[in-house]
Amino acid sequence: MLNKINNINLVAEIHPQHYGSLENIKRIILSAKISGASSIKIQLYDTLKLHKNSLRKYLEVSFEELKILKEFCDFLGIEIFASIFSEDRINWCEKLNFNTYKIASRSITDTKLCKEVISTKKKNNYFYRNVRLEK
Repeated sequence: MLNKINNINLVAEIHPQHYGSLENIKRIILSAKISGASSIKIQLYDTLKLHKNSLRKYLEVSFEELKILKEFCDFLGIEIFASIFSEDRINWCEKLNFNTYKIASRSITDTKLCKEVISTKKKNNYFYRNVRLEK
């Protein structure tokens, strides 16, 4: 979704500012919407797979929480999209009809993940070393 006045897409990044609280995430989304953001991006990962430890486990967003956040964003009229770090999280987003995915620079060499995201035929954003390439 573009801000029609300025023809820009202002994205609010939500991670790790929520400290593992669904209510904090909702407050951040509402603040972003009021401030003029047209979309919010959340990170979806399995802590053990991504970081090889459980130190950030409290920052994970579950499927049920993601569903609540998608409904909240739809109600507010702000797009939610995600940085995807594993194929199972793509499936979550597909079930919830996400329109956009982001592949983080740390995942750009994960060919299997990238192919899976591309196969969704959704708007995909690729980031590599601070250079943004849009499909």
